[in-house]
Amino acid sequence: MTRRIYSFIYAVSLAACFLSSGLAHAKDGRIIGVEGSATVDRGDQSMVVRNGIGLSVGDKLNTANDGRLRAIMADESQIVLTPNSSLKIHTLVVPKSGQNGRAQYVLSQGGMRMISGRINGKTGGKLLVKTDQGTIEAQGTDFIAILAPEGLYVIVKTGAVAVSNSAGSILALAGQIVFVANASTAPQMVQQGPDIAVGAGFDFGADLLGAGVGAEGAAGVGVFITRPSTGGDGDGDGDGDGDGDPSPN
Repeated sequence: MTRRIYSFIYAVSLAACFLSSGLAHAKDGRIIGVEGSATVDRGDQSMVVRNGIGLSVGDKLNTANDGRLRAIMADESQIVLTPNSSLKIHTLVVPKSGQNGRAQYVLSQGGMRMISGRINGKTGGKLLVKTDQGTIEAQGTDFIAILAPEGLYVIVKTGAVAVSNSAGSILALAGQIVFVANASTAPQMVQQGPDIAVGAGFDFGADLLGAGVGAEGAAGVGVFITRPSTGGDGDGDGDGDGDGDPSPN
C-alpha cells in the first residue's frame, strides 16, 4: 500500500512538472491546433506539441515533415507553421496604455503564416520576423514567409510588409511577392512564389478562429516557381528594423 501511495505521489509530481513547463506558461501564447509531429524547445528541454499547451518567449517551435501547427499569441496574432519548419519566439511585449508593443520572431527553416494582432506595425508597435536573408516588418498584415532553397519569399495577403537587409529595402502591398536571395542581395519583386508553397497548408486551423482563407490562390497570388526578374528599390537603408542588430538572432 505504501509503495502504491509513493508511486501515485511520484506520478502526480511528474504531471505537475509537465504542466509547469507547458500549460502554465500560457502568458505569451498557446497552441490551438496541431497535426502530425511537432515539438517545442524550451531551454534544454524539448516537449511534444499538444493542443492547448502554453508558449513563452524563448520557445522554439519545430514541425516534422508531417507536422503543422497553429498558435495564438498574447497580442491576438496568429501563427501557422508548415511542415519542416522552425520558428523562435524572440520577443513579445504586449501593448499597454500609452505604450507600444513589440514582437520579434526568428524563422530559421521552412514556412510560416503571420496574421498580425494588436502588435501590427500600424497601431500597436513593431512586428518583425527575422531570417538569415533579411527582416520582414509587418504593417497591419497577413503574410506568408517561405525559406526555399534559392532564398526567402514573402507573400503579402493583406496589408503591407517592408523587407530589408544590408543591401536594401522594399515595401510590398497585398498581392505582391518579394524574393531575397541572401543577406547581401537587395530584396526584389517577383511575379510568383515557390512551388513548395503548393499544398503546404498555410490555411491550417483557419476554421478554429475564422482567420480567413488559405494562401493558395488568395488575393491573386500565384505559388509556382519563377526566377527573380526585377530589382528592388535599392535605397540601401540596411535591415530597417531599428534595433541596431543586423543578426536574425
